[in-house]
Amino acid sequence: MHTFSPAKMWIAALKSLQKPFVHLHTQFNRELPWSTIDMDFINLNQSAHGDREFGFIASRLRLNRKVIVGYWQDEDVHAELATWSRAACAPAIAERLHYSPAGARPRANVWRKLHRNNKYSFFSIEANKH
Repeated sequence: MHTFSPAKMWIAALKSLQKPFVHLHTQFNRELPWSTIDMDFINLNQSAHGDREFGFIASRLRLNRKVIVGYWQDEDVHAELATWSRAACAPAIAERLHYSPAGARPRANVWRKLHRNNKYSFFSIEANKH
């Protein structure tokens, strides 16, 4: 049993984290070199142990996170990470949106102000009333 736990150093930072985060559970090599593996390889490539320990600490802290498992060069892992990234950015983009009721006609100076400040403008929201 080892006495050094890198996860203990992460606890304070993870508790104060206010942003969404993803845990990409992967390793650098697609396959482990079972015939030549030694302690140097293990010490340089500790993703299996570190990822497991990180996941355990995040679970114990009850952190809301997305876990993506797979080889880091696979297209499906890239696609899942891209989807998560877009969803994680949505709250920040939503804070910069300006809304107007459907059919409202904003005055020209409002349009100029929005475009001058590089704000996102989203007008004409429609919803079913059924």
